[in-house]
Amino acid sequence: MISRRRLLQTGLTLAALPAWAGAANNAASNAAGGVGKGPANGAQNGSPNGTPSAAQNAAPTADALKAATGPNWAPWTGPTLPLVLPDLGGRELKLSAWRGSVVIVSFWATWCEPCRDELPVLSTMAKRHREEGLRLVAVNVGEAPAKISAFLKKTPINGTVLHDRNSAASKKWEAAALPANYLVDRAGTIRFWHLGELNWKSHEIGGVVTRMLRS
Repeated sequence: MISRRRLLQTGLTLAALPAWAGAANNAASNAAGGVGKGPANGAQNGSPNGTPSAAQNAAPTADALKAATGPNWAPWTGPTLPLVLPDLGGRELKLSAWRGSVVIVSFWATWCEPCRDELPVLSTMAKRHREEGLRLVAVNVGEAPAKISAFLKKTPINGTVLHDRNSAASKKWEAAALPANYLVDRAGTIRFWHLGELNWKSHEIGGVVTRMLRS
């Protein structure tokens, strides 16, 4: 679960979160017990062919938010969302352009310390598994192009950088905390997500990516 202190460290406050996130965070804080490593309640309730039910199209529940802010990946139980954004050169790109690859979509910002820590790790992972079909799409949230470019000169990213200038895409993707990471399979379907920092050196975290590449 994301603590209030960690939200403040990443430049977010509970008041700035979407309404569902603030309510879910409060509910999660008051719930007994820790965050489990399995799917959130209802995560396996979609139809057999993967089509989300009407209930799954709603904003994430408290249980879903707890799972997404835990130590491991959480199943994404909603519909696969469109992503159409410009790169830093102004060229508009769609998530569907990477169909056939496994994609890590990472929402980030230069002021976010966990983002700065994990981007080099993600970049190395994308380079190491490129021949297997892994791609990194790093979506900067709300910063000026000049600031993004200055950061990338010091920290190059082995992937595609997109610009969510007005934060509209991050809101649609329920990225209530940064970094926000999503795993998209070769068919273009969002399979897993996580809010906040992840231990990318963990076998459990990297193993999910490896299994998706091999499936």
